[in-house]
Amino acid sequence: MRDIHYKIIHDTELINWWYKVRRKIIHDLIKKYGYIENKNIKILDAGCGVGTLLKELEKYGNVSGLDFSEIAVNFCKEKNIKNVSIGNITKLPFPDNTFDIVLALDVVEHVEDDLSAMREIYRVMKGDGVAIITVPAFKFLWGITDEMSNHHRRYTISELKTKIKSSGLSIVRSSYFNTFLFIPIALVRCFVRLFNIRIMSENETGNGAVNTILYKIFYAESIFLKYINFPFGVSAFVICKK
Repeated sequence: MRDIHYKIIHDTELINWWYKVRRKIIHDLIKKYGYIENKNIKILDAGCGVGTLLKELEKYGNVSGLDFSEIAVNFCKEKNIKNVSIGNITKLPFPDNTFDIVLALDVVEHVEDDLSAMREIYRVMKGDGVAIITVPAFKFLWGITDEMSNHHRRYTISELKTKIKSSGLSIVRSSYFNTFLFIPIALVRCFVRLFNIRIMSENETGNGAVNTILYKIFYAESIFLKYINFPFGVSAFVICKK
């Protein structure tokens, strides 16, 4: 990811519609598939970025964060997050069978060898552990965020599931998400690409009316996502176990 993108995320992540609702979705998935009440669970956020979600995860138990970027790790430390380090998801600096929950949220698309990353997730998970992996979906949606983030690919669910199964992980649930806004996002990205319009970031929707509307639409979708899977979307997630 380009250095400037970390600063943009740091400045916008708390209020940006997409990040706010994605955090809610992750909390919902943790509570449904990985959280054990009265147990001090161990969580790894592999590719924790600037640490906004990582800070929120502390309420569940013992949390560790890792990111490839020194800039991202420094932003985490500004939030008083202690267990955070620089590292690579393809060579995680943790022993086997360490974590109850491993998060790889929009991370594996950054890695050239994504299968190695998934094998490392498998290795550091406990025998009864859970992994939550999210990725950007559909190559034709390639946009400025992919460029700024140095993505290698976007996935279909079937492509992602094939890689996950090859790593030894089993799949508990899979779904696309950011579905309600799929058509407008697809149209905007195709328009930008067709007319070669230069924009710096898709994160800077501000805290005004547009951001509020997008947040409400995506939030409404997150409620349905608790109970149903979607057949398409801008992103995808998979819940995995050993």
